[in-house]
Amino acid sequence: MGNQALLLFLLMMGLTVQSCGGYKAADDEDLEPREGEIVGVLVNENGKANPDSTIELYREDGETPLAKNTGIDSDGRFGVFPPEDGVYSIVGSMGDLDKVIVQGIVFKAGEGMNIGTIQTKKVGGLAVRVRVPEGHTPDGVAFNLIGYEASGTTIEEGAGLIESGIPAGLYSAKFSKDGLETLVVEDIEIQSGEPTVLDDVVLQ
Repeated sequence: MGNQALLLFLLMMGLTVQSCGGYKAADDEDLEPREGEIVGVLVNENGKANPDSTIELYREDGETPLAKNTGIDSDGRFGVFPPEDGVYSIVGSMGDLDKVIVQGIVFKAGEGMNIGTIQTKKVGGLAVRVRVPEGHTPDGVAFNLIGYEASGTTIEEGAGLIESGIPAGLYSAKFSKDGLETLVVEDIEIQSGEPTVLDDVVLQ
């Protein structure tokens, strides 16, 4: 009976460590990128790695990921290959509620880059309220973040929501609807663990 209890305890401890991302992280100084590769180490707020994490590569002005790597090394090491010269963002995710975004990565094709250790935080959200000219209705306005795949659509009152799931960072958002001018709102700061509110978005 004692042995069975011990085995059960050890099994539970192992599951707890794994589910919390409890793997020892690699030393980012030991990473040597290959030609054309960006490398780094992804950890959670406790400095631990998890092989079930996901890495996404975006162009700075893109709206969908160029690459998505699901399942990285157990010590958090990852690598992505941008297709050409440009400015990129990398998003690391440990589940839906713990993410990190590294923005403004200036990359030159053919070179290697080590961005070091990046650490996830609790995600935020975005709530908006849109106003439109007379003769138009504020529902059905599509809005999306630039440089990260997140979007929403307003309802009758002009209110819209991207639920918690956005890595903390600085974004621009594009608002559009047929018959109205497309509007880009810049320098929207999404903070960790709380929603950001844009309550006076005006389309022309």
